[in-house]
Amino acid sequence: MTGHTPPQAPCAVLAAFENPRPVNAGGHARVDLPVPVSACPGCEGQGFRRATFENGYVYVRDCEGKAALRRAELYNRSGLPGRYAESSLELFQPHPVSVGAARAVALEFVRAWPAAKAGVVFVGRPGVGKTHLLAGIVRSLTLDKGVPCRYVDFTHLVNDLRAAIGRRSSPAEIVRPLVEVDLLAVDDLGRGLLETDYEASVIDELVSRRYNADRVTLFATNFPDDPAAEPSASRRRETNLSERDVRPRPLAEVVGERVVSRIRQMCRFVEIEAEDFRATAGPRPLRGRPRPARG
Repeated sequence: MTGHTPPQAPCAVLAAFENPRPVNAGGHARVDLPVPVSACPGCEGQGFRRATFENGYVYVRDCEGKAALRRAELYNRSGLPGRYAESSLELFQPHPVSVGAARAVALEFVRAWPAAKAGVVFVGRPGVGKTHLLAGIVRSLTLDKGVPCRYVDFTHLVNDLRAAIGRRSSPAEIVRPLVEVDLLAVDDLGRGLLETDYEASVIDELVSRRYNADRVTLFATNFPDDPAAEPSASRRRETNLSERDVRPRPLAEVVGERVVSRIRQMCRFVEIEAEDFRATAGPRPLRGRPRPARG
């Protein structure tokens, strides 16, 4: 028994979503569809369409716009900062060689999802594109594949934990959503140093629970896993690094050996060697909602 669907008007929501353009909306990356689902002439806002089998039986199927709206919602709830609303893997500049190699790893990770079982740790000094890569992966997985993702800045996470402790509320309210989401991207791992054993134990719990649940996690950090491997003199000249810069603290010293041991089993480490692009790039405008004029 085959189905027969008479010609129907195209889904206006899906058409509007063919080239989504995230914007910086109040400091948060967001996709706003230009038309509501109620404007779809195919489903008339109901979220489903009717079709008829050749024997006359009628069945219903989801309207394509329903999935588009869900992908937009996943992106809006991912927590990406507004500054990175325009960041995509396609726009990431693959120079020098190590940057191109890191981009290739990110593209392959997205292509392989959901078969990708290992996460990635992007390692490099500030300004080499680590956050752009995390944002690009989250953007591709949410908007293109409908994968629930969450981005979190390590410093903000630590501050939220301290605030929760100060309110005498349970940090579990902060950690639980990060444990359960399909993909977690943790930026600036190790920045905002852990000041108490309790803070360290909460971070340990987050990583351990995702490890035990076999959930994929991405990280970006300035701290190398193997600080003993000192950069060569040629690399120091190419990247204009000082003696102090080429000897960062080991990651295990910052977040604990137990946490790093778990991360080694969860992820592959990808080092990016490049100059700080912020040193040469000026401020760039971001698309966003128009601000009201001040009189």
